[in-house]
Amino acid sequence: MLYVDSPVGTGYSFAANATDIGSYASSSYPGVTHMLVQLLDAIYDDLALWSRSNPLIVAGESYGGHYCPALATSLLEANDGRNDGRRFRLHGVAIGDGLTDPATQVVSKPDAALAFGLIGTTQHARAQVAAAEAARLALNGSYESAKADREAMEAIVATSGVNLYDVRLYGEYNSSATRAFLNLPTMRARFGVPAWRGFGTTRTSSAQWWPV
Repeated sequence: MLYVDSPVGTGYSFAANATDIGSYASSSYPGVTHMLVQLLDAIYDDLALWSRSNPLIVAGESYGGHYCPALATSLLEANDGRNDGRRFRLHGVAIGDGLTDPATQVVSKPDAALAFGLIGTTQHARAQVAAAEAARLALNGSYESAKADREAMEAIVATSGVNLYDVRLYGEYNSSATRAFLNLPTMRARFGVPAWRGFGTTRTSSAQWWPV
């Protein structure tokens, strides 16, 4: 099993020149997916970890609703012009709970929360307003503002105490122990990660991300 932090800048991954923002992907397609195509070529050809004759299935969840179709598209595009021996044997795509159309999906969340009994009618009305505004802003390309309204809607639902990722549970997932473990100097050394590099994701303008 091979784990890859993708796109570059998430998890432990970083560009050789940490100050070169241009080294980081700015889009799912073609940015991230073309990088993954190059990685798969290296896995098949340079590292020879697996055979190209094996069936390739692209599977994901959540933001995989963006990544999986985009990666499948890049794989099929890469196959154009290649001889049969270098083609990717893409056999299928599987997506669970995928974020594929945020502007459409966000407006369904208040109704789902009401149906599950997580919120009442008054909260539902407030959540609908925030969700509709999030959808409008997303369609206009104002993604940061759309995110703020989506989070406002989710905050209303979260007043029930439910886990927004799994409504069978209550309370948030606690990943602090995982972050602390992966940020230990001994762990960074084992993976060949520079001492300045921490495990996590940042939205800051700097390509460096310091340990927590």
